[in-house]
Order: sequence, then structure tokens, then C-alpha cells
Amino acid sequence: MDVKKILLLSLSLASLLFAQELFHLKSPPKQRIGTDESGFMQPRWSPDGTLIAFTSSNYKGLWVADSNGANIRQLTNEPAAGFDFRWSPASDQIATRVARYENFLRFNAVELLEINGPSKKMLTSFSRQLPGTPQWQNDGMLSYFDGQKLASIKVKDNVNKINEHTIVFIKNGYIAVYRPDKDKVVLQDPLRKGGYLNVVLSPDQKKIAFELMGGNMYVMDVTGTNVRDLGRGYRPQWSPDSKYIVYMLTEDNGHDYTASDIYVVSVYGNEKQNITGSDDRLEMNPHWSPDGKKIAYDDYRAGSIYIIELESK
Repeated sequence: MDVKKILLLSLSLASLLFAQELFHLKSPPKQRIGTDESGFMQPRWSPDGTLIAFTSSNYKGLWVADSNGANIRQLTNEPAAGFDFRWSPASDQIATRVARYENFLRFNAVELLEINGPSKKMLTSFSRQLPGTPQWQNDGMLSYFDGQKLASIKVKDNVNKINEHTIVFIKNGYIAVYRPDKDKVVLQDPLRKGGYLNVVLSPDQKKIAFELMGGNMYVMDVTGTNVRDLGRGYRPQWSPDSKYIVYMLTEDNGHDYTASDIYVVSVYGNEKQNITGSDDRLEMNPHWSPDGKKIAYDDYRAGSIYIIELESK
């Protein structure tokens, strides 16, 4: 067999591999939250699966609704509150960053929102420094990068430290990993380029998904080894079993989004599936339900939240 035939065969096999259906879609996507003028975006399931939190355009404010879209209530209207907010493990609080503006200058702080209050508590004072995204080390301890070090804030008493989580964040363009068993932060530069973003730890705390600025999406072991190129993709989120990653794949004309769909890829990068495939919607910001049976996402054009049900093949 000559080289040309081998190349064509390889390309054909690769096309079949990437076209495999990983999940069966049980029903068409259903609009659950908002109307065509709501401007809602960035849905995030609570760890217990009973609630969905979301924000509005420009990440202003934060809302929560029952998982079926009912009982919508606003937790805050503060600017930036909806950017990369984090549910507590007990699903009773949300940690986030908020902003305020004085004389055209932005000031930032870390805030804790009670779901059943609603009430809020400022965990840091407002300052010009932009803190890193607050993350839950356990159900009673929050950690965030303060610009120099990983700072911690105790928000609950009598919490079992055995359940402490690994924390990943961006420090000076590199991937920073804090492991409680090592009690230190390790900087990783897996591609020897820097400029990483959207780092996400897998639920089993063994892998990290991330993007390279201006490049592709990748996955690696938490130790920084076994790096795999997953191809082009944005804002990765993990499946509960840590076997798949859901993400969005967008197109633009330099000014506006022109197309966007939601994809699922295996952690090995050898199988992927478009689970939306629509021409009339801009599906973005996917997030997997804790039971693995649903994915929530927003339609950027309409400003509403959709949910799609799926089951593994």
C-alpha cells in the first residue's frame, strides 16, 4: 500500500473515531430559565443537583432557581458577581468576587452569599487588587490567590479537614496547584509557554483541564504530566465521573460571535461529539449536572438557560 493510500485510510479512520456518538440525547434541549430578553447566562448546578445558579450579561448579579427552572430568586445585583462563582460543597452558599466603581476606578472584594437567606457577607475589604477566584478547600474553608500567596478564610466551624480539596488556579500566567497533603503551591508550565487560562480540576482530583491563550484546550495529570491536546475548545467543565469534558466551540468575525455549539470529548481526546448542532442558537457555557444525566448551558443570543438530557451509550 503506497503512502498516499495509507494517509487517506488514516484520515478516514480518524473521521470515524471523532464522529462516534458518546451519548444518546434523550430529548431536544428545553428552555428552562428566562425569556428571549432575560440576558441570563453561565448556569452552574449545585453539588446536590437541586438548584442552578446563573448570572446576566457582563456577569452582573447572581440568581438561583430550582433545577426545573422554577422559583427564580436574585441573590445579588452587584457587578462581577456572576464571573466564575463557586458553590459550597453543601449547596447552601456561593463564594464569588464582586466589584464596585469609584471615580471610574474598580475595587474588588470576595463575598459569601447565603442561598436560603438571602444574605451576604463580605469576606475581604474592597481594594484595587483583583483577587483570584475563591475556591472551597472544604465546606468551611475558602482559599483564593491574593496576588502574592494563597490566602484562606474560615467561614464555618467544626468542619472535617479530612475532606480538603486540591486547588488549582492561575498565578502569573502559570498553572498553580495546591495539594493539602503537600501543603505547598507548585507552579506548572506543561507546554513551556505560559499564558494558561480556564483551569478546572476533575472531580476525582487527578486531572486538570485548561486552555492555552490563543491556542487549544488540554488535559493533564494533576502532577503536570501526561499532557494531551484536545483540539480547539473553550471553557471546559468535567463530567461527574471525570471521564469526559464538556465545552463550547465558537466562531466569530472579530467583533461578534457567529456560531457556537456544545461538545463533549473523552479525557483521552480520541472521541468527541457535538450535542447541540443548531444553526439558530449560540450555545455556550455548559455545565454538567452532578448525576451526569443533564447539561445546562446558555443561549448567548437569546439570553436564556437550556437543559439537555443525555445518557451514555
